[in-house]
Amino acid sequence: SSPSDHTVLIPNAIFYKLLSEVGLNNHFIQIVFLQFFLFSSLISVSYLLRLFTKNNSTILAGSLLYIFNFYFTSTIFYSAKMYQIILMPLFFSFLYKFLKTKKYEYAIYNFICLFLLQAIFCNLPQLATTLAVYVIAIIIFVSSEKINLTNFLKKYALRLCVFFVLLAPIFFYHGLIYYNSMLANFDEIKEAATFK
Repeated sequence: SSPSDHTVLIPNAIFYKLLSEVGLNNHFIQIVFLQFFLFSSLISVSYLLRLFTKNNSTILAGSLLYIFNFYFTSTIFYSAKMYQIILMPLFFSFLYKFLKTKKYEYAIYNFICLFLLQAIFCNLPQLATTLAVYVIAIIIFVSSEKINLTNFLKKYALRLCVFFVLLAPIFFYHGLIYYNSMLANFDEIKEAATFK
């Protein structure tokens, strides 16, 4: 595996190690992992939907629609996509609630979720798509509060910096992994092109 695949170690390797220590074989670990993914996805999307409605039927219908779409079914057995499905609703919810309530605990929840499910870093396009949810949360917050962009930046710029500063160590760590991965690949290409 390449160094960029090491991001999968924290969520996947720990999950498999803990369940193997309990005595489960690989077949049952995979079943439990898929159930964890499905259950976490349902909780994540229902948490998001509760921001906009309290109607349980609507939340159930929205959650089922979320997990029974083509993209969701294509994620099975690819960790980066699986964690993306869980993280996107959570990222939106935490940033939206952070802006709405001004409680810094949502920034901490956001950090914990990204740290625990950091396998999305093994695929950069996947990561960019997942993080685009932050922009969507800001746009929806600004439009729902009916404030213009300059007022939003004046009132919330410092808070947003605090929210995202917590994520800086994770991004720095993975940036180093990608940098070292590119150096290693460059050395391999240079060595393969050298005639002896």
